[in-house]
Amino acid sequence: MKLFKRIPIWVPPLSALGILYLYSILAGVPVFPCKTIVMLSLLAAFVAMAVITPVPLLEKFKGGFPVIPLFLTFIIALGLLGYFILGGSRETRAGGLMPPFGYRFPISGLAADTLVSLTGFANIMYQSPVYDVMIWAGLFIEIGVVSGIMYLVSAHQPPDS
Repeated sequence: MKLFKRIPIWVPPLSALGILYLYSILAGVPVFPCKTIVMLSLLAAFVAMAVITPVPLLEKFKGGFPVIPLFLTFIIALGLLGYFILGGSRETRAGGLMPPFGYRFPISGLAADTLVSLTGFANIMYQSPVYDVMIWAGLFIEIGVVSGIMYLVSAHQPPDS
């Protein structure tokens, strides 16, 4: 836990931005050996940055280093990433609006879709490049919130459980 206390809170989100920038560069590169593995590894690194983001915010963590909550949260975050990847396809919507955010991330996506429909900004929000920024930010926030909840729940467990 002391390792995470030394990491400033801004480092994981900034690292996630760098990872997404590298991901976008490599996505436009023609096929190279192991491209799929490299791209999936970058997505896993993005998820890992989102998972560790709320850790420095928790000052007291009973039971030492949060290995089990980190592992469980990473597994849940990979599930959210799978939901995110399967949620929408740009190829099936060529020229039209992108899918609602609820198709990409289940919890905060529904809230974002409701907010967009109430404000009437659907034509702006569901068009690229705003849409691309919003879905990656939404995924990062969703994973960060889930990991924060997991850490808080495990912090209130008795040390022997």
